[in-house]
Amino acid sequence: MVPYATMRAKGCGQFSSHFGLLRRARGWSLGDLAERVGFVSRQMLHKYETGASLPSPGVARRLASVLNVPIKTLFSEPPAEIVCSSVGYRHFFGLRRKEKLRIEESVRLALQPRIVLSSIFVPGSGRLPRKVSVRGTRDIEAAAAYLRRVWNLGGDPIAHLIACLEDRGVQVLLLNADSRFDGTGLVVSDTSGTDLCWAVVVKKDVCAEHQRLSIAHELGHLLMRVPPSAQGTKQEEKYAFDFAGAFLAPADAVYRRVGHKRRQIRLEELLLLKKYFGMSVQAVLCRLLTLQIISDRYFTLWFRELGRRGWRTREPEETGPEESVWLRHAVLRLRSERIKTAAEIRTLFAASFERDHVESVLAGKTA
Repeated sequence: MVPYATMRAKGCGQFSSHFGLLRRARGWSLGDLAERVGFVSRQMLHKYETGASLPSPGVARRLASVLNVPIKTLFSEPPAEIVCSSVGYRHFFGLRRKEKLRIEESVRLALQPRIVLSSIFVPGSGRLPRKVSVRGTRDIEAAAAYLRRVWNLGGDPIAHLIACLEDRGVQVLLLNADSRFDGTGLVVSDTSGTDLCWAVVVKKDVCAEHQRLSIAHELGHLLMRVPPSAQGTKQEEKYAFDFAGAFLAPADAVYRRVGHKRRQIRLEELLLLKKYFGMSVQAVLCRLLTLQIISDRYFTLWFRELGRRGWRTREPEETGPEESVWLRHAVLRLRSERIKTAAEIRTLFAASFERDHVESVLAGKTA
């Protein structure tokens, strides 16, 4: 254990670098933290965060206990200095500011150790796909085809979307969040402004059909450059939704399965298409409409039927969510190749919401 005096000698700034992040990642105000600690005022906590003062050993231990981190985490530099630039929050305007901040800081703390692992196994990460300008349906279709091409995905459905992204350097985080949060896409950079990777954050414990659509939706935000008039509007969200459909269900694959024109389509066929492409029934119908396989009128009839059955939010015959596998493999590789000790890995992930997952990997528990 590092003596408190040694940690204290490192200076105020190093204490505050993690302290504020940890508090905000829990969705706590200074007052909330003061109430939990019990014998430190809000004003004194503010001084700790700004580096104007350092806590005594007893206070430091209490803070670490309340924040549920090792005490040395409060005095350590972050695993990696990164900048996360969000490219699109859906339904985020309805969230309380504290919840929005909690999500942002939780994601930042989780990405820091992941970036360290990426730098070990894939030093000098590959170039990100170039941004693609879009102004309508044809451009969106071309953008989805471009990403499939540069990632060598071919034209068939993607069996495991999360693994597909992780194999191409995209960090995928599954987060416990407010029901009004669906997902966000992030460009992760170092402090010099060099882009390191893309990250996609989606809500944990949703069915695979909705999860996959959310992930592909955020990819659309990351890849596409929309006109200034559409930025931050419902139109930009529509572009991203259409991209998700085009990416998950390429036009040629849809035409092979469904044909170019349909006057009718039965529920049993829609359920087969939903399983084949890994999309919700509603998303499949939207894709058929976008490709003009079905008419506006027929889509409206089906849309009403989905509402009547309660299938706009609850998916029929839903499948369990996909899981991220990259982190598990990376931790196992660190241990197998003796790159880091178990203690060093625990320290690396001490502030991350993925700490328990990493601990289970170190303990040899199966997924």
